[in-house]
Amino acid sequence: MHNDFVDERLVVPGDETRRLSGALGRRVAQYLIDQRLSQRDLAKKLGCSQATMSLFLTNRRPTTSLTFYMQIARLLGCSLSELFAQLERRPISPPPPLRVTTTRWQVGPTDQQ
Repeated sequence: MHNDFVDERLVVPGDETRRLSGALGRRVAQYLIDQRLSQRDLAKKLGCSQATMSLFLTNRRPTTSLTFYMQIARLLGCSLSELFAQLERRPISPPPPLRVTTTRWQVGPTDQQ
């Protein structure tokens, strides 16, 4: 049995990485405000610089590392599910309008005299 460390990543298409990371950065920033913690406090607990934390929170360094988000959630005292809950989503574009076709049926004799 191996105990290898694996840094799993969220699999998201292209530009979705930046959008997802930005939404998570805003969520983490709100947790920091709610808990009266600074970027520096969280960075110190994570073992990174305040500058790195700032880049993440402002979405200038997007990340999809689940390990990173799991560590943040643990330090903020929430679950990964809570951290990801109700993230900003792109509005789903409405379906195209329904197309209604009217067919007229004629009942009765078709011969006109």
